[in-house]
Amino acid sequence: MHDFKQKPETRLTAASLIGLLIGLGLCGCNPLIDSAKSRQPMKVVLEPAPIPMPIESARKIEQPVVESIKKPSEGDPVTTTLRIPANALCRGDTFEVSIDFDIPLFYEIQIRNALPPAVSTSIELRLPVGFEAVEDWDAPSAVRSESPGGHSVHVGSARFVRRVRIADQLTPGLYSISCSFRYQACNERQCLRPVDAWLQASLTIRD
Repeated sequence: MHDFKQKPETRLTAASLIGLLIGLGLCGCNPLIDSAKSRQPMKVVLEPAPIPMPIESARKIEQPVVESIKKPSEGDPVTTTLRIPANALCRGDTFEVSIDFDIPLFYEIQIRNALPPAVSTSIELRLPVGFEAVEDWDAPSAVRSESPGGHSVHVGSARFVRRVRIADQLTPGLYSISCSFRYQACNERQCLRPVDAWLQASLTIRD
């Protein structure tokens, strides 16, 4: 009669194998489980692509200008500046001329076409032959005066801009543009003597 009892050496080998598999599972090193995990698709999170900024918004190019300045003096606290393009222009181009009034704190100047007895601010652009003003002056916004009556005035920085066109047949060369102006600075106590002045600047026209 045969003895079918398993030999001790065989039982030890099976127990050792079971222990090894359990040990691998407990420590997270089960090759069967790891293999299954590796076959699962990897989840990829994509960051939103940056929106490209237009060149015009990313880099603002300032136009170089030529400035002619009337500085403040005793009895005239206002600084006035005439500005025209510094770069050479071509025949047929249109450019801007600006006149800036820098009015100190507590002072004001009248608007254009202010009613008497106020001294209205006036600006006259003087152009050489071959230059033509396209439109009237673009005036800055006005505010209400602190003085009695609350009429409209300019305070702080006031810029007047006018567009000018160069004739197509103009001879290339250096040209001068001038601007005469009149204004009166006032504060809560008094109005100073009206100021009449003019500024001039030159620009180059090329082919």
